[in-house]
Amino acid sequence: MLQKGSKQPTKVGAFFAWNGGWGLNAFWLASTFAFARCYLQSILTLKTMSAVNIIPKETIPSLRFPHQAVPLSAEEHRDIMEKLAWATRLGNAEHGKCRIHFKDDEGVKAVETTIWAFDNDHIVLKYGMTIPVGRVLAIEVP
Repeated sequence: MLQKGSKQPTKVGAFFAWNGGWGLNAFWLASTFAFARCYLQSILTLKTMSAVNIIPKETIPSLRFPHQAVPLSAEEHRDIMEKLAWATRLGNAEHGKCRIHFKDDEGVKAVETTIWAFDNDHIVLKYGMTIPVGRVLAIEVP
């Protein structure tokens, strides 16, 4: 194991022990696993979202949206509102597009479009088309 008074690392199995403490190694290991879990979860979410039926924005007026909101946590709702603000600035300044994932009465759909404006209730797209904010699942901003 460790030599008493030694400042050099001693190899123990596949790990190194520094000055007799395993705390730094345990912290590094735990943070690495936490990062990997978050990274994989985000990849799986994006893969799930990218498999959604992408529709042309011209079909939005013909869709039917239920009045009740999609159940989301407060953090997810806050994230959507922040991304809406970012996508609106991007759309107005650079005519950049984003992907909006939403749920209508038939299921989950997505549209790639420019957001012109939004408020707490609706997202306004080109030609006055709107999507209820309460039915939005995610916003992808490049």
